[in-house]
This record gives sequence, structure tokens and C-alpha cells, in this order.
Amino acid sequence: MKCERCGNTYPSIYYFQEDGRLTPLICTICFDALSKEEKILLREETQKGVDAKVERTHRKAPLIARTLKWTFFSVLGLWLVLLMFVNLTQTEFSQQIAQRGTPLLPVFMGSRFVLLDEQLIDREVGPVESEIRISPAPGGESHMEGKVTFRMGPDGELHPVLWAHGVKHTWIGRHEAQNHVFEGDPSWPLVFRVDKDKGYVYLRGRGTVTTPDGRVFRLPR
Repeated sequence: MKCERCGNTYPSIYYFQEDGRLTPLICTICFDALSKEEKILLREETQKGVDAKVERTHRKAPLIARTLKWTFFSVLGLWLVLLMFVNLTQTEFSQQIAQRGTPLLPVFMGSRFVLLDEQLIDREVGPVESEIRISPAPGGESHMEGKVTFRMGPDGELHPVLWAHGVKHTWIGRHEAQNHVFEGDPSWPLVFRVDKDKGYVYLRGRGTVTTPDGRVFRLPR
């Protein structure tokens, strides 16, 4: 560093310091050559600079603290609201709609499409892990294959469990089921999964869904 008095350059250890601060930049040689009054004046000026810097820091501290506090609580609040919204949308909201008997309510959560319709959820049986492929059959019928679970019915006969929680459907071609029309692209068929809490959830595939009230939804959206 360069001395402000003699103009010579010295390492920092050779400069006058006040509380460890190099203010102003005067080498110790020039400082020792000052009179007693000049040394006192220099120390006072240096101390004023130190005090002014400390005062500016103290004034900034509350503002920084308030800013950090506001940012923290804003992020925390946003996170809590988002968490509540996701939980409400996926569980309680869908259950309330189902209990009221609403015939159909398509819900879009991001890129996910969900049908909230009690016709598409069988709550009489427990969860099963089934994967059923539905494809066209001669005479306009539908052919089912895959992993199908059967349960004994009141008539003593075995019946397929088609709409219980956990059942996954792959719709190939056009089919009518539960007053809905599912038409899946043969090269990329529609895939849905029954979820007792969320509804009838679209997973993937391309095609259309026609609801009982005549609305047509093209997937993916």
C-alpha cells in the first residue's frame, strides 16, 4: 500500500492503525514524525471514521433483520398454503364431492386429469392390484384381459372386480363404461387408475373421454 504522506509503498504492517483499522493510510515513519498535537488530531479523525462506520452498520442491522424475517415467514407461509392445497385437493375435497353425489367433476392438477364420479369407484370392496386391458371385440363388445381379480358375489358366482381401489385400466379403442365413453389410441392407449381418495386418475396415453353430460376431454391436455 502507498503512504498518503510520503508516497512510499510498504506492507500493511508498517501503517498507522487505530483498533486494527488502516485509516488513514499513513506509514509508521510518517506517523512518528508528527507532532504530539498532529498525532492526537489524527487519532480523533480516525476514531470518527470508525464511529461513523459502526453507526452505519447499526442502522442497517434492523433493516436486514426485518428483511430476513419477512422473507422467512413469507416462504414458510407459501409452503404451508401449498401443502394444504395439495392435501385438500387430493383427499378431503374429492371425498366431499363424492359424498354429495355429484355425477361428474373433472379436476385438473397440473398435467393430471381426474374424474371424480362415484360410478367409477366401487367402495364395496377393498383395494386390489389389478391391471386390465380393454380392447374391442367382434360385435361391438369389449374384451378384457390381464391381471383380473374375482370376488364371490351374492349369487354365489365369481365376478370380476373392475372398479375397486387400485385397479388399473388400459383403454384400447372405443368403449362405453359406467355412462362414460373412453376412446384410446391403439398405438398409445389411455391408462387410468381407480383411487378411492383422488378419483379416477389419468396416468398416460392419448385419446378422449366423453362424460355423461356430453363433454369431451382430449388427453393428454
